Order: sequence, then structure tokens, then C-alpha cells
Amino acid sequence: MWVSLNEIESTALKASRGAGYHWGLAEEAGQAARWLAMRGLPWLKPLTAGVLRQMFRLESFDSAQQVGTSYGPTDSARRLGPISVLTALSDETLTLPQGSGELSLRHLAAPVLVLPALARLSKRYDRPLLVRWPGLAIECHAGEIVADAGSLNGLAVTRVDWLIITKSVMSAPAVTSLRHQGAEVDTMTWSELTDFANRTYVPEGETSRLRGAGAGLTDND
Repeated sequence: MWVSLNEIESTALKASRGAGYHWGLAEEAGQAARWLAMRGLPWLKPLTAGVLRQMFRLESFDSAQQVGTSYGPTDSARRLGPISVLTALSDETLTLPQGSGELSLRHLAAPVLVLPALARLSKRYDRPLLVRWPGLAIECHAGEIVADAGSLNGLAVTRVDWLIITKSVMSAPAVTSLRHQGAEVDTMTWSELTDFANRTYVPEGETSRLRGAGAGLTDND
């Protein structure tokens, strides 16, 4: 099944709202899905299986536990929510490592969803970044992600024990300008996404308010 970029962004936004995110984070999720789909990178499985199904396990970056330059959930049974990390990177609440330092994220869900922010920061500061998690190492350079076809399975993972960001010491890689106008999606997974989106048409009740991303009575994820 083929869907356009506009469909991807709007459906991902509505699905994120339906799963419990407030408008700001839902918009970030929609924009991240579009950005990844435009570049032919995985987005649907990470968003559905890694985030929307797991909202009760996710913890906002706002409440993350910091140890030096490492951040992770306060409870090891939970996962750091990638949309809140994406927003913290975009707002530069979470800053890039300086010099030869590193920034690490522990127990992160759907790591591919934070890459759009890292790519934009690599362009803003003209600073290539090396991003690593178990089984994968990729470059963010000049606003883009440099990844080959062999990286796609590693990018589609729904959680990682750690992700480390450092300044790249490699020469600047060639960046492709290829853009996709939409994406082929798995019909069943897309249907699951639209099911989340359809929840936005159900009047909100106390139960639905309490469901979102481990936020409880506060809506700060």
C-alpha cells in the first residue's frame, strides 16, 4: 500500500494524539514520520510498535535520570520516550556533547525517531555527528542521515539499551539528495496506525487522560 507524505504526517500526528500525546509532541511525531519517510527510512514500525503501543512504559525526557552526560528513565522497567527526546534536542534543552565528549541515552524506545533532530543540529552547527547503538553506527551530516541499505533493519528497531552521540572524526561523507513523495507501507501496520488516529474522534474521559506515556495526572510528556 502506498501513502503520500501528507497522509503519513497527518495520520502519525492524529495517531499520536489518539495514543495520549498532547498536540505539541503529536506534531513532532508527525513531522518526524514525514522526514524519515521522505528519505526512505523506517518510521511506521518504530512509531507503532515502539511508541504508540508502549505509551504506558514510556517516560518523558523531562523526568529522565541524569548521570553525567547520560540520560535514562528513572525506572529500569520503563523506556525513554523518543518523541520527548526529539523535542528536547530540537529545543536544545538537551545539548550536543562538546569537543571529544559524548551524550548517551539509556533504554531508549524507537531510536530512529530522534535522528531528524540530530540531522538538523549537524547542519545548524556544521558538525558531523556519529550516532551508535547496538549493531549500528551512522552519520548525521549537513542536515541528513548517511545510511546504506544494510542499515535499514537496524534503524527499524523498537528499543535499544543505549544510544551514544559523539562528534564524527570521519571526513564529511557524500549526502544523497534523493527524496520520496510517499512510502510503501505494510497494510496491517498502517491499519493499526489509523486505529490510533481514530481515537481522536472519541470524547476524552478520565481513563484516556490517565493513559498517556506514564504521565499520570500531569500532561508533560
